[in-house]
Amino acid sequence: MSAPTESRVFSTYSSQADRYDDRAHEGTCWGAHTQWIIDSIHPPAWARTIADLGCGTGAQLRSLADRTDKSIKLFGVEPADNMRAHAISRNADLSNVEVRAGSFEAMPLEDRSIDYMYSINAFHWASDPTQGLIEMDRVMRRPGRMEHCFIGRDIGREFIRATSPIFMKYMGPKKLLAAATMRFQFTRGEAEAFFAGRFGRKRVEASEVYKVYHDSVENHLIWWVRIEPQLLDIPEDKKEACFTEVKRALAKLDTGKGVPYTMHQLRVKVTLD
Repeated sequence: MSAPTESRVFSTYSSQADRYDDRAHEGTCWGAHTQWIIDSIHPPAWARTIADLGCGTGAQLRSLADRTDKSIKLFGVEPADNMRAHAISRNADLSNVEVRAGSFEAMPLEDRSIDYMYSINAFHWASDPTQGLIEMDRVMRRPGRMEHCFIGRDIGREFIRATSPIFMKYMGPKKLLAAATMRFQFTRGEAEAFFAGRFGRKRVEASEVYKVYHDSVENHLIWWVRIEPQLLDIPEDKKEACFTEVKRALAKLDTGKGVPYTMHQLRVKVTLD
């Protein structure tokens, strides 16, 4: 398959790779939520080949490798160069783990080679989700299973209401719309229908969870490195003023328990026979 094309999302994540796993992130609501997703990933016992799509710095890949049989082959696929370099380094001592350059749209995997595939908060960044499904269909064995966990349309709705007027002020409507559409924003029903269109309704199960977390403004902003690709169009000389206003707006949401943030998490399971 061809190598992934460069994108603003890939290059931004690549630039954040060195601090992506900072321990400060673990204590935030995003850190807790991500760990909750990770803990819910359980490959079937019969799977002999496993693929992590959008494996990032390879932390989950390493954790999975450490608790599975060494005869199981694990592949990490990551488009961002520096994120992938961290993943390769983290798993370098494991002969059954291989990290490759690729994306949802261009998976560096052989036809019918994967028993179980998963992704954690990555699919919403796919530049061409339809091509992503074509690639999934190509590389998955029968029988096989997939689980894709990604954010839904209602993610951070409190933040959006509080900060959209500020970003409109500093970015203008066209750039704000372009930023908002950098990731796909599915409802549960839309996600289920989208996957079912390729794999069939009986093979697809979509679920959703709404979880409201409370955290400090500082901790919320620590995790904004994850969405920085959407904010690059703020003029450099206006960023400080913009984020000062953002901090004030978020602080007003605090009712004593911390600043609320709604996680809208989608999970799509596909069982292939």
